[in-house]
Amino acid sequence: MKAIDLSRVTKKYEHVWPDGSTETYYGALEFPSDEGITVVAAFTSRYVFNRDRRRVVIFFDDYPAVEFNATDDYATTGELLSLIRRRSGRDYYSSDEPTPPEYMGFNTIVYSERIQQPGAYHCIAVVVNIVDIRSMLQHALIQWGWRS
Repeated sequence: MKAIDLSRVTKKYEHVWPDGSTETYYGALEFPSDEGITVVAAFTSRYVFNRDRRRVVIFFDDYPAVEFNATDDYATTGELLSLIRRRSGRDYYSSDEPTPPEYMGFNTIVYSERIQQPGAYHCIAVVVNIVDIRSMLQHALIQWGWRS
């Protein structure tokens, strides 16, 4: 991927989900990849796990590759979590499994340790700071590559 061109920050980004609902993001970084794919890091908030949480979704050609949600202590840490989906794409790596080797060097944790709310996943998640776009994109690229 090329370096992020911060001059391409947009004020608004909209995505239409398969059910026809539209989600509006208050800001987005948009930039091309070397492969000709448009990559967007879109920022918003949504109510999930009993509170309004910061949310970042990485899109590849308008396809949502990964989603990050704010931790319970986001206000003091600025950290977000994103689940690691299996290669099959049907479920996530559980907390009792080893982290996939592609994620060596990433900060990982069990999702429910940082979002301690009813229904929180007991699965492995990537932990990033809100400004760590590079790690968000690396996670998205791994997940994108596993699609099939």
